Amino acid sequence: RIGGVAELAQKKGAQEVAALLQDLLTDINEVAIQYDVEQLPAPGQQLLAVCGLSTPYLDHSRRMVDFALAVRTLLQRLNTRHSAQLTLHGGLHSGAFSGSVVRTPRLSYELWGESVTVAQQLATEAGPQLILTSQTIYDRLYEQYAFQPARAEPKAGQRTPAAPWLLLNAKNEGGA
Repeated sequence: RIGGVAELAQKKGAQEVAALLQDLLTDINEVAIQYDVEQLPAPGQQLLAVCGLSTPYLDHSRRMVDFALAVRTLLQRLNTRHSAQLTLHGGLHSGAFSGSVVRTPRLSYELWGESVTVAQQLATEAGPQLILTSQTIYDRLYEQYAFQPARAEPKAGQRTPAAPWLLLNAKNEGGA
């Protein structure tokens, strides 16, 4: 999810914010193409993306992590250029889900199920500029990326904490 839009709108004019968001979405789309990540319709400032839906990839988890890290970098650069304070609150999970094609001529999907819910919960728990991942993502990628445990208490109705791992960066980027 992208945060800080309402606050930015209070400081800058509607046209300036709209142009800034259009630039951001164009940049995010270019990154999505780079990693073959599909963006799905989502309400408000939410960003729902998936890899491996139309074209299966054995490295779909890595592609999604790289996509999320690239989006965070895009936001940081945009904030510097425009004196803005937009934030990324990211949640990554991998697993089975249900879905359907909801319209044509361009394929569009609606996804639901526990995997989607887990990713949404992780994004909700993530603080500004943070990307939280599930144990599944950590188990697949801990050798390639730096993580640290995230503290999270189960919310009412949850069996386990929503945010077990904080994604820091790729290990070859330094810092780990």
